[in-house]
Amino acid sequence: MSGPGAGGRVVVGATWLRRLPPRVVRVAVALDVTLALVHPAWAWLLMWRWTGRALGLRSFLRFCLQSTRFIWLHLLHAGNGTGGWSVDWRSPPVRRATRAERPDWLAPGGCGTCKNCCTTSWLPPRQAASCPFLGQAGCTVYGGVFWDYFNCGRYPDKPQVIAAYGCARFDPNDPAGRDGAARRRLSSGPRRGRVLELAQPVG
Repeated sequence: MSGPGAGGRVVVGATWLRRLPPRVVRVAVALDVTLALVHPAWAWLLMWRWTGRALGLRSFLRFCLQSTRFIWLHLLHAGNGTGGWSVDWRSPPVRRATRAERPDWLAPGGCGTCKNCCTTSWLPPRQAASCPFLGQAGCTVYGGVFWDYFNCGRYPDKPQVIAAYGCARFDPNDPAGRDGAARRRLSSGPRRGRVLELAQPVG
């Protein structure tokens, strides 16, 4: 789960969309992505709306090819808790991890240089693909609707995804994370327009 990119910028936006029930938000995002896959103009608008970047023709073509390949490889790897269907579409948005870090992790509170969960890390290096929104300084859609409502913000909410991505940061033997009770308590409240920004467990 790489942090914000572009100098630490957090992309929030879509305030009106976040007022809707979580399931409706996720359906809208899924439709947005589907339209982008079948219509180039919509794909360009999606990139602009999600990141604030207006791509040139060459960069846009590279973005389309990378996106299609990345999505396809993830579909082939479904069933490990890594796809969008593994998220409870009724659950509230989450922006930060809730599982305890390993005590020997060298970059506490962050992912350091690891990008396993932003790539198809289960494939050999020559066959692997990176998320099209992964920039040199981190994620370019961190804090956006997709990040908060789908897998990115809540990673790693299930132990099996730690193994799926070969993640060295989190402890798969910590069933719910040390602040799991706090997460359940927050989740029981109103679900509209709320983002669970849970700090990394301490000590």
